[in-house]
Amino acid sequence: MTLILKRVQLLKDKPRREAIDRFLRQHQLSLEADCEMAIIAEYQQRLVGCGAIAGNVLKCIAIDPSLQGRG
Repeated sequence: MTLILKRVQLLKDKPRREAIDRFLRQHQLSLEADCEMAIIAEYQQRLVGCGAIAGNVLKCIAIDPSLQGRG
């Protein structure tokens, strides 16, 4: 399995920000307002993971359940 990792500037990329927010809501999380950047993982053009950064703090980390525990 090959995951594609991408950096997303949340203030500049509204479509991806909305996709990340939807993904996080599916995992009972929400994208916090102070998050400036996110790293997303895609598999077959589907968002399967993300983690956001606010200053030097990691936030809003979620992984698709089908990939959890795979290392």
